[in-house]
Amino acid sequence: MLCAQRLLRKVVVGTFLLGLMVGAYGSRPVVFLTKGQLGEARKRIRQYDWAKRSYEPIKTSATRWLNERLDFPEGPTGWYHDYFCPEHGVRLRYDEKKPHEHYCPAGKHYVRGEKFDAYWRAVTLGRLVDAARDMATVYAIESDRRFAEAAGKTLVSFAEYYDKYVRGRKPRLPARLMWQTLDEATYIIRAVAAYELIYDSGVLSEADRREIEEKWLRPTGEFIKKQTRVIHNIHCWQNSAVLCIGLVLRDKSLVDFAIENPRSGFRRQIAEGVLDDGLWYECSFGYHFYTLSALENTIIPALNNGIDISRELAKVKKMFIAPILCADGQFELPSPNDGRGGVLTWHRSAYEVAYFLFPGEKRFGRLLRKVYGSSSEGMQQRPPLAWGRDTLFYGVEKLPEKSLAPERASVNLPNSGLAILRSWLADDCTYAAMDYGPPGGGHGHPDKLNVIFSGLGQMFSPDLGSAGYGLKVHRAWYRQSLSHNAVVVDRSSQKPCTGKFVDFRGTGDVKWVSATADQAYPGVRWQRTVFLSDEGYVVIADSLRSEKEHLFDWVYHGLGEMDLAGNKMRPMSREDFGTRAGYDVPKELRVGNSGKEVIGTWKLDDGRRVFVRIPRAEGRNEVISATAPGNPSLVEMPMVVWRKRGKAADFWVVIEPVKGKSRISRAVVSDGKLTIEHTDGARNSYSVQGGKPRFSGNS
Repeated sequence: MLCAQRLLRKVVVGTFLLGLMVGAYGSRPVVFLTKGQLGEARKRIRQYDWAKRSYEPIKTSATRWLNERLDFPEGPTGWYHDYFCPEHGVRLRYDEKKPHEHYCPAGKHYVRGEKFDAYWRAVTLGRLVDAARDMATVYAIESDRRFAEAAGKTLVSFAEYYDKYVRGRKPRLPARLMWQTLDEATYIIRAVAAYELIYDSGVLSEADRREIEEKWLRPTGEFIKKQTRVIHNIHCWQNSAVLCIGLVLRDKSLVDFAIENPRSGFRRQIAEGVLDDGLWYECSFGYHFYTLSALENTIIPALNNGIDISRELAKVKKMFIAPILCADGQFELPSPNDGRGGVLTWHRSAYEVAYFLFPGEKRFGRLLRKVYGSSSEGMQQRPPLAWGRDTLFYGVEKLPEKSLAPERASVNLPNSGLAILRSWLADDCTYAAMDYGPPGGGHGHPDKLNVIFSGLGQMFSPDLGSAGYGLKVHRAWYRQSLSHNAVVVDRSSQKPCTGKFVDFRGTGDVKWVSATADQAYPGVRWQRTVFLSDEGYVVIADSLRSEKEHLFDWVYHGLGEMDLAGNKMRPMSREDFGTRAGYDVPKELRVGNSGKEVIGTWKLDDGRRVFVRIPRAEGRNEVISATAPGNPSLVEMPMVVWRKRGKAADFWVVIEPVKGKSRISRAVVSDGKLTIEHTDGARNSYSVQGGKPRFSGNS
């Protein structure tokens, strides 16, 4: 097998020899697939059912497109984030035969409008590029000239379309086909992947090559190059596009720009964009994996062309490890900031490449074994469709026998400011993740010290992540502090800030993490401490102090049906609750004065419950219940707000996921200390003294 380690042994130092090196490849430039890798793929298809099944959807797609008419859409392209139903917040379904009708699966109706039509055109162009890549792949595997001819025809037609549509437009308009440069980069990468595979097939004349290279690829590369200038996930994709175009054109200046540009090249993206604990600086697992996809499209071409990126690979390896450390007991990832983390096993394509690059890291192979299941025939259970290309060309043939088990230890990622507390009772993991890290750039949310909870086999109090950015609810709700499990001051969202780490304890009967976020609300000192008991419950302690009087709202969102006990609730007006910064979104507002312990119960199914205990507190306290958008927005989630007024506020809350009855009989706050009495007679006390968490008990 031709693995990444063998490629690494062939690298040259730097890129100054690249111009000579690519010239030595002769007629076919190499970008994603060497002749050796193609030979390995052919052998796998003959020998392994998993490889045949990985190849079949590529062949099916290519065969379908072989005699299809190429219809290039007329008109501007649109934005992915606009292709969501404005009413239900779900992604619309594309239908290749309906350019002006876009189906909403939630409302079972069609949505119409130019912005939806524009994105339909973008998807259609992307499908044509994918068709060319699939047909070129079948040619490369089977040497069937028909597929090369059809792929070549598609690429030449694209070049003509680009020349007509882009180069003929007004000078002030951007020189791209797609709505944004990011989309231009992602589609041109696939186009290069097609072009390299049919380059020496004999179906392209010199005139065809000039058409493709000089009227399409080069102007696209030069345009993207001008747009690449900062550390960002988008600019990682743009570097990949410039590199791929540079390699296929044998243009050393483009290759050097993509790798070496001191402002935003690949090396700089890794050095500055990847934090030392392995997370991408935007601190979103959705964008973490999106960035990894871009980096993979740089790493493999770089290795295939002898570019020394060994120093960068050491950090990239951490990027694959970090999500494993942060997933809950069901391998679900938290979703701080924009995007959705999803389930770790969804990212199987990334870990195919990870295990190819780092075959010595058995966790990557064991995760793949978790995905595909155990089998005496090795990888016979690999999926045939969605990620067939990476499996076919880069998948390691033998996986470890053991599947990856969920992480059991509590971890603190100090650079990312993400602390994960875990407590295992039999096979169930109670999990609390607190975000105290950097704001996350343009994709950050005002959610410092937000806590995400998991247990009972699911993430029962998730971060909502984001909706389609084109939806009004995205900014009105998802990007407001009120939509997070945090404390909101004066009914306004936090200022962007980085929290300050105070303490972490990851072992023992009680784990904890503590941090401050004094810049979230200037003039307010805020410390949050999260305790996790091995009894399976979480204690949250918030201390807020100021020289001025404020309104403090402690917020919790949870899945399930909510019932508040211990309090008489009455309707609450919108004006009393709030009218801005997300306060205008929740519905079914009810309020009660909290003079005694309040127990909120979030009922799931199969007898599973989450108890949220608000101990009796002195002074004026209000408990507010409401429903608010989940994700997607048509799914409503119950929420509770504990409101206080004054120059200082202390909040102590106990969150207990159980199947059956609560193990806690009472929770009492006295003299700055929370005492929990268990049903078996045990007593545990929690406090924060001098800013340091403390615990004592006889459980």
